[in-house]
Amino acid sequence: MRVAILGGTGCGGRATAAALRAVGHTVLTVARGQLSLAPDLCCDRHDPDALRAAWQRFAPEVLVDHVAYTPDEVALVLASLPPTTRRYVLISSAAVYGAAADGPFDERARCRPQGALAKSKLAAERVAHGSSDPNLEIVTLRLGGLYGPGHAPLTPRGRDAELLARLRRGEPIPVPDTAAALQPWFSGDHGRLIAALIADPAPLPVLNAAGDERVPWPQVIEAWARAAGAPPPCLLPSDRAALRDQAPVALRPFIDMILSPPHLDTGRARERYPTVWPLTPLDVGARRTLAA
Repeated sequence: MRVAILGGTGCGGRATAAALRAVGHTVLTVARGQLSLAPDLCCDRHDPDALRAAWQRFAPEVLVDHVAYTPDEVALVLASLPPTTRRYVLISSAAVYGAAADGPFDERARCRPQGALAKSKLAAERVAHGSSDPNLEIVTLRLGGLYGPGHAPLTPRGRDAELLARLRRGEPIPVPDTAAALQPWFSGDHGRLIAALIADPAPLPVLNAAGDERVPWPQVIEAWARAAGAPPPCLLPSDRAALRDQAPVALRPFIDMILSPPHLDTGRARERYPTVWPLTPLDVGARRTLAA
């Protein structure tokens, strides 16, 4: 198939392009062109004329959207699609479910998003699934904590490009003083799941995608230290207020989501696409990330 990827040079986009090309799809990666890894096409996703021109030249059968997270962006992308496009895959977030609960959320759970990002993602999903085009299939993937080549390591204060240097210097690394845990989701597994989803003649409309296990924050930081060849990290238990205050200003609204991520049930994804499992262990994924 001919597959276009919006956000094709990011962590998830790069892995998706590699997985699709590996099984014979023709791929067009679209990005702003501001990264060292050049996309196939530089395009302003907010420019409907530029998007239409891109799709007219490439005639994608599938569009994988790693970028849009507002209702307006999704509406613009959908309005730009040519008649050749029969499937739109929107990459969303586990954040739409809201704060952590006693058990895992499945795709039927009621969404109670908290914060601007989560509310915007859910509104974007609703615009996508409200498409009036009867010939266009809409698929939403709700992701856990995606990581891989191209991403700075995720920390309890957001992504930190200096984390590995801090670990090697033996600096204290703040971690939550609670049992906060992630479901790390490696970009290579993410790409393979999208490849399997595109090959599915009748995919489910909403699917959770995350790691198999919840991993407490100390174990996440320790995995990065091992991958970097650093000594065992010095972990500094910190409360939420301190972690929020120390985070970059742009990320402070999302710190509560990082510290209380929803637990995802990925049973439907595992049953539907069993060849994607078992997933990449955190230590292996961290080493591959640093080697890339």
